[in-house]
Amino acid sequence: MSGKGNVVVPGQSVPASQEQLEAQEKELQKKENLLTQKEAELTLKEATLNKKEEDLNERELQIEKKEHLIAKAEKKSDRKAPRKGLDFSFRGEEYHFVDGAPESFRFEGKVWSQKEIIEDEEALVMLIGGKSSLIEKK
Repeated sequence: MSGKGNVVVPGQSVPASQEQLEAQEKELQKKENLLTQKEAELTLKEATLNKKEEDLNERELQIEKKEHLIAKAEKKSDRKAPRKGLDFSFRGEEYHFVDGAPESFRFEGKVWSQKEIIEDEEALVMLIGGKSSLIEKK
C-alpha cells in the first residue's frame, strides 16, 4: 500500500495525505515554538521574582538589625540616663549640681560626694566662687 491514499486505522482519525501531515507538523512546530517562547518568558519572570525576593529578604534583615540596634541603644540610654544633680541653698541662693554630674568626684585631693560638698561651706565657696561647671544657679 504505497501512495497518497487514505489510510484507515480503526478507532483513530488519521490524515489522508502527505500535505495534511506536513500542515499538521508545521502547526505543531508553531505551537512548540510558542510554548518555548512562553517558557523563556516565565523563566525570566521567575528569575526577576527570585531577585526581588532576595532583595526583600535582605531589606527585612537590615530592618531587623536596625530595630535590634535601636532597641539596644534605647535600653542603654535608659540605663545611662543622666543622674539628676542634688539641689541646695548657699548664702540665700538656690543652686544645684548639674544633671549628669558624677555622684562623687576628686576635689582638693579628696574624693567627695555631692552630699559631702553641700555640707562643707568652704568647699562650696571654692566651687561656686571658682565657677565650677558641676554647679549652677537655679
